[in-house]
Amino acid sequence: MAELIRRDPRREAGRLRTELDRLFDDALRSWPLGAREELYPTIDIYENEEKYEAHVDLPGIDPEDVEINVTGNQVTIRGEMQKEDEKTEGNVYWKERYSGQFARGFELPVALQSENVEAVYEDGVLKIDLPKAEEKRPKAIKVKRGK
Repeated sequence: MAELIRRDPRREAGRLRTELDRLFDDALRSWPLGAREELYPTIDIYENEEKYEAHVDLPGIDPEDVEINVTGNQVTIRGEMQKEDEKTEGNVYWKERYSGQFARGFELPVALQSENVEAVYEDGVLKIDLPKAEEKRPKAIKVKRGK
């Protein structure tokens, strides 16, 4: 006589998830090296009453290879990460460092004083001070007492 085996859908779903995770891991591991379409530096933006401050991660770049454009409330950062001399002996085992042109743009909620924008590159981080336009800054209005 044949025995009945109880099915546990949760265990089967767990097995399916494990198999799918392994499938995606294998596919990504074999992804062609250097297949990035474009370089996209990461940015943090901070705000206070007078300005925005952007911190852009650009490790190993020459600051002279960076261009910043500010128009109204839009900021664009362009540049190029230079490729270092390639090693010619042996085969590439793993390669994640990249080189080439990059562009990153973002829009802020208020207009900026483009003539007062300042940028400093230090320890692989580009810090950009983006002062807000005068008419867009919050202004406290003092209420006068009436008669």
